[in-house]
Amino acid sequence: MTKGAYVILAALLLLTRGAAAEPIRIGVSDFIYGDLAHQIGDPAIAVTLLKPEKATANEVTAFAQIEVVVCSGTKADALFCDTAKQISPPPIVIEGLHYATTRRQDLKVLWYDFKAMLGLTQKLAAELSRRMPAEAPHIAANLTRTQQAFQAIDLKIEEIAKVYRNADVIITDGLFRGLVERLRLKVQDDDYVSSQQRGVAPSAKSIATLKNALQRREASILLYDQDASTPAIRDLAASARDKGTPVVGLRETLPRGLHYQQWMLRQLNAIYGALDESAP
Repeated sequence: MTKGAYVILAALLLLTRGAAAEPIRIGVSDFIYGDLAHQIGDPAIAVTLLKPEKATANEVTAFAQIEVVVCSGTKADALFCDTAKQISPPPIVIEGLHYATTRRQDLKVLWYDFKAMLGLTQKLAAELSRRMPAEAPHIAANLTRTQQAFQAIDLKIEEIAKVYRNADVIITDGLFRGLVERLRLKVQDDDYVSSQQRGVAPSAKSIATLKNALQRREASILLYDQDASTPAIRDLAASARDKGTPVVGLRETLPRGLHYQQWMLRQLNAIYGALDESAP
């Protein structure tokens, strides 16, 4: 082979590698979906956090360049999903739920619906494998590791449920209802939670009922939203601590340095520890 032929071959190889290395552009509505996308698609993807409500020129330009969109599909994410569908040509939209049909339209976020979150990663893996057949084995291996991390969550849930099934708990936010159901715990005041999910402020009577339950130590633990607590909720948590009821502050935001599954395991362990603390 002549020197000129080597130069041409090298140039062709560089072009081929450049094309193969072009990442799939994924837009997400939250850092947590970005974390799951990286778990499935790295290093063959590029993730961008998008905020369509800003409606800036940069945001519109970024949205127009996206090939795949990952979002919750809950009612809270409706603007994001609808914006993606109006782009021409529209990107593929992968939703954890469909906010128009799900029975849980009132969910703020999807973090505590582990089945939906796992399903989202499976849909994303299928779409990326379709777009990048050469990367399919690598994506499959990533998906296996991701599924194993979700299995660790399932095992922890079963471990807690086996020991503390039917234990009474107080939750201050409907966000945690699905988690409590998975743990087979009993919500102390379902009316209180239902009113919150409907966007109705809990009544003074409802708050008083919960405080009385804490006074009588009728609940094993209290779970509250650490990232969105109101003065009334903080007062309720303080009352629980005063009466010796363990309190667990769960979160809506992914802590820095953790993957989604690691974060959820940390929170489950906190619930487990609080239940152990309250056990006679």
